[in-house]
Order: sequence, then structure tokens, then C-alpha cells
Amino acid sequence: MLRPIERIFKRALGAILGFVFPSRRPLEAFPENLQRILVIRQHNQLGDMLCIVPMLRALHGSYPGVRISLMTSPVNHDVMWHNRYLADAILFDKREFLQGRSLRLRKLMAFAARLRREKFQIVLVPATVSTSFTSDLMAFLSGAPIRVGAASLDGKANPSTFFFNVPVRLDWRQQPHRHQTLRNMDILVGSGISTQDLSLEITLNPDEETDGKLFVDKVKSGRSLAIGYHPGAGKPPNRWPADRFAKLIDLTAGRIHAHPPLRHSRQSQQAREACGTGGSGA
Repeated sequence: MLRPIERIFKRALGAILGFVFPSRRPLEAFPENLQRILVIRQHNQLGDMLCIVPMLRALHGSYPGVRISLMTSPVNHDVMWHNRYLADAILFDKREFLQGRSLRLRKLMAFAARLRREKFQIVLVPATVSTSFTSDLMAFLSGAPIRVGAASLDGKANPSTFFFNVPVRLDWRQQPHRHQTLRNMDILVGSGISTQDLSLEITLNPDEETDGKLFVDKVKSGRSLAIGYHPGAGKPPNRWPADRFAKLIDLTAGRIHAHPPLRHSRQSQQAREACGTGGSGA
């Protein structure tokens, strides 16, 4: 039910705001007195969300004293909550602003007011596969004087580019396999901000680290090595075939003796049964 309502709302709002085209300019060096940055990256896929970490690291390294906030969706909010490069993770749950067939405008405006109170100077909306009207709208409602987002993606115009006063053309048709981390960084073209560290990470608090170590110790059961497999993906095209997971488990167990033969045979069979539709990777 939410999607039809969203489409109607987006068309109506887009038609109105499309008449208001803010001034456009190339992205130059960020202001010297920069204090607050908002990055909007709503993704339900864990891997896609983590690919924003190198960009956050680059911003933090270039401006160590700046408060960096990240707007997240409910699914990945907790994952980014303790990220070492963030001062804040702002939860945006669009379900709070929709009730039945109607838009809860008062709640949406209250959320926008909260964003404006933060007095963000720059808002960045990276895009890698598709653009998001909702993310672009949130950038506009933040009230940030500098709003950076996609003008187009691989030659296809972003219908909500009017929300940005620093539109960036993103085109990877000559580099179709450009990694998501680099695509996120491309929104910063012209800013002088870059990084060589493209590693991904999840920042854990002390309690999470302790619980994780206890879990791993229990799984290892005195062995020197434990290997975890994650046979899952939200989209079928991203799933790795189940029999390849099973073969990988067999090969790993046979070569480095990660666990007893009886156990690895049982795990192989469980992998075939549990991920009959396939998985994403190990």
C-alpha cells in the first residue's frame, strides 16, 4: 500500500518543486569554517550501506573536527550507530509519515524542522545504482546551503535534481564494474577529498565486542580457526548457487582442517538445503 501512495505524493511534489530551480555551481573546496555535514544514504542492503564507510573516513580525515551525520533507514540504523567516523546516525522511517492513503504532513514537517535545527552546512547524497526522490527531498528539507547530489546517472537525468544546487553528473558507462565504494566517492568530485583506504568496517562498542568474542569462542570449541559463511542475498541475481557454497565448505574443510570431516559433511548438506535459492558469498 505504501508504494502507490509514495508515487502519487512524489509526482505531485515533484511537479510543484520542479518550477523552483536553485542556482547551480560546480563543487569547489568545502568552506573553511565547515562544522556540520549530513550524508544521506538509505539502503536496506547491508553491503551497500557499508560501502559508504570509505567516504565517511575520507570526510573525517579531511575535516577531523567536523560533525558528520548519516541518515539511515531502519534496517541499517543499528549497524551504523557506533561508526567511528560519525557523530550521529539519524533514523528516517518513511512509514512514520504515511498513514493509510494519506500523508502525515505534520510529522514530516517536524522531521524537517529537526534537520534544520542541526544547521548542516553541506548535505551529500551519493548514488551508485539509482537515484532516490526521498533522499533528494530530505536533502532539500535539511536547509543546508550546499546540497550535493546526482544530476544524472549513466546519462539518465535525475528527475529530482532540482533539489540540489551542486548537481554532479555520474557516469560509469565506460567503467561498468567500478566498485560501489568508488562510486560513492565520485559525488565528491572537485572537492579535493580522496582516500586510498577503501576498506569496510563495522564499529562495535565494548559490549558488542565482548558478546562477539564469547560467541566465536563457543563456536570454535577449542579449535584454532573458525570460518563463517553467509549464504544470503536480497536480490536473486546477487545470489551465489547453493552447490558452490557446499563445494567451498568441503574444499575449505579438506585443505585447512577447519572442522572435523563429519561436521563439514553435515554443514555441506545444510548449506544445500538452507540456500536452495542460492547465496551472495562467503
